[in-house]
Amino acid sequence: MFLRILAGFFLSIMLVLSCGDDITNNYYPATGGAVFGNVVPADGGIATLYGLVELSTSLDANGFFNFADVPPGTYTLIIRPQSFSRRQFQDVIVGTGITAQYRDVAISKLPFPIYSISPVDSAVGVYVGTGVQILSDEILNIDDLNNKTTFEPAVQGSWLPYDYYDYGKPLATSIYYYALRYELAPSTVYRMVLDREIRTESGQILDDDLVLTFTTQDVHVYFDFNENRSTNRVSRRGFRASAYIGRCATPDSVSLAIRFEPEISGVWQPSDYYPICQEVGQAREFDFLATNLPLAPRTTYHAIFDGSFFGSSIEDTSVFLTEGYEVIKVLPRNGYYGVPTDNQVLVVFNEPMDTLSARQALTVTRIGGDEVPGTYAWNAQRTEMMYSHWDHPYTTGQYIIKVTRQALTEAGDTLDVGWESYFQVL
Repeated sequence: MFLRILAGFFLSIMLVLSCGDDITNNYYPATGGAVFGNVVPADGGIATLYGLVELSTSLDANGFFNFADVPPGTYTLIIRPQSFSRRQFQDVIVGTGITAQYRDVAISKLPFPIYSISPVDSAVGVYVGTGVQILSDEILNIDDLNNKTTFEPAVQGSWLPYDYYDYGKPLATSIYYYALRYELAPSTVYRMVLDREIRTESGQILDDDLVLTFTTQDVHVYFDFNENRSTNRVSRRGFRASAYIGRCATPDSVSLAIRFEPEISGVWQPSDYYPICQEVGQAREFDFLATNLPLAPRTTYHAIFDGSFFGSSIEDTSVFLTEGYEVIKVLPRNGYYGVPTDNQVLVVFNEPMDTLSARQALTVTRIGGDEVPGTYAWNAQRTEMMYSHWDHPYTTGQYIIKVTRQALTEAGDTLDVGWESYFQVL
């Protein structure tokens, strides 16, 4: 037994001696920190830290760089790729045992300190309501930008700071050019030049002129119809439509450019959401007020946009399907939990109904129990039926509401589909 204990003791001593370096590394970390990152797209080059000491390292084949055991302090990181413009980061804070990470640093061939611009050079189909956004490593002088930027054709507007977040913190180095009234001409090639004499706030000028060309999108239209979310069909009696035009326009020009097949008569009116066009009465978004409702049931309609009225060859068609004869809403909602014992039931149809057949088609039943008796009331249009049962309150349990296709419209048409939903009484 003594020999076993002695052998175990010597074995423990040997393990401690053999692992001494690892134990030291685990419990006595290095006194420096690290700076780690990579550039996108991947490129070779040199990364340098300037501060308490000056350190340099190479970018590997994948664009990664790593500074290890950096003395704690505040540094400036400059990345000089082989094939792209340099990047610069101020106030790189290094602490003991802490890694400052700069992952996926965007690099470009734009003149320093600018590293990103949107839209990109030679972009096609640029949205006419867009502006130009610049990201830079140093704050650019706003007055210089406004005085030394040119557009062909001319665009009235101004450069303003823009909230942007990078590496988890807001940057004051993001600038956005806002065109007055947010209006660019469609199907137009624009050329923007930033003169190299534009300065940063520290007085440094751009490395070179920045030249950007882009082409705006053609005239276009986006339609929106008030579809019933549960059926994806459009209301016949509550039909509403809106059209967003890719340029400022008048109601008369929109009325000429948009038609419905089958025909829906009505007028287009400017929407209040986009009162940004230069001329009185112009807008980009218009609402359609129909004058021949209801629309035909179960019918496919086409909204057709003819761009020739705006000097374009574009023709765009949007398709929608109208509702048939159906229940469009029931309260309590399906799956409602905790319904009061005297809660009424409201059934809403999308067509004036024959009240007798509709009453006979409605049942409210406790699952595993009896049908709940009650009384009925209608609104003046005979589209809403209220079912009340104050003399016969619900008891705890689950209930089912059914409306069968026996319910007839005022004109004698049957419902396209019945209704079934559930609720819970506590």
